[in-house]
Amino acid sequence: MRIALFTLILIACSFLVIGQAPLIQTVAPINAGTQSRVIISGSGFSSTASQLVVMFDNIKANIVASTDFSIQVDVPPQARMSNVEVINLTTGLSGKSALKFIESFGGATFDPTKISGPTTFPSTRQ
Repeated sequence: MRIALFTLILIACSFLVIGQAPLIQTVAPINAGTQSRVIISGSGFSSTASQLVVMFDNIKANIVASTDFSIQVDVPPQARMSNVEVINLTTGLSGKSALKFIESFGGATFDPTKISGPTTFPSTRQ
């Protein structure tokens, strides 16, 4: 009787543990500026965006759309060079990209007329 009960509990627990960890195959583009849209492709995701968390070096990204095989996110302003991590909250499992994401300059030209505040520095001589 004890062996049958132990076996039943062991089988029930094994079904709870079985789950697929997110596998990130590509992050496109691998380098982008802040607030740019990035597509993460792979498997083990969820079609419900609220069941996923995407992190860029421990900074949570805004998920725009998701399917079981792709996630669209906006790069957070604080993103730095790091692996992209996807956490599936349903299974409690996570996966990281093989390549590091590189946050890059968005390409806007510098316009000195948009500088606010004083443009001259106070003299430090007395």
